[in-house]
Amino acid sequence: METTAAYRARSRREMISESYSGRRHAILNFLPMIVVAGIALYRMDGFTPVVLLMIPLLLFLGNLVIYLVHRFPYHREELSKEAHAAHTILHHGYYTDEHATFDSHRDFFAILLPSWVHYLVAIAVLLPLSWLLPAVMPNAYAQAIVFSGALYLFLYEAVHLSAHLPKGHPLLRLPWLGYMRDFHVTHHDPKLMAEYNFGIVFPFWDWILGTHYRGNGEPVSLASGG
Repeated sequence: METTAAYRARSRREMISESYSGRRHAILNFLPMIVVAGIALYRMDGFTPVVLLMIPLLLFLGNLVIYLVHRFPYHREELSKEAHAAHTILHHGYYTDEHATFDSHRDFFAILLPSWVHYLVAIAVLLPLSWLLPAVMPNAYAQAIVFSGALYLFLYEAVHLSAHLPKGHPLLRLPWLGYMRDFHVTHHDPKLMAEYNFGIVFPFWDWILGTHYRGNGEPVSLASGG
């Protein structure tokens, strides 16, 4: 059986060029979401109480969308062979619970979404909504939707990247990031990955839907439901 180190070496040879930079990849992914969020804030005509309530509610909705995508197409080959190959085969082959950290920024390719996804969402979805939605709802509400969408994608990439930091990294002293790292590394246990801990930014929906792994460190028996 191929070791994680051997799989990583082979994946680097086969999937990225010598010029690949994980730092550049991260910047390219974060930039469009920062720009879109900034545009939405600029176009927003004030933070009303409704807007301040909408933003966290929309983030919880975004959390549900990612939870469902992660739980089903990412981990169910019959639903999407492409998503399953990119996530379960590549990402989980590259990062296991025993080898959860990246060796260098060149390993970011197996964590971050392809940059085209961010630009497609920004250009084809969020920016048009910033101009179209005010025709059917108050402008502040429209911009809150756009801002929340951009913010959630930014948080998704940032928190997922931080979940693969070395255990003693200073960022992980932040309780939220430290907790989510442990939560996500548990998800990378091959015995658990198809059933537990699908949240990336926050584990709210795992708590609600009963997929938060509550074991004591011993492998859970999926046949018995844990």
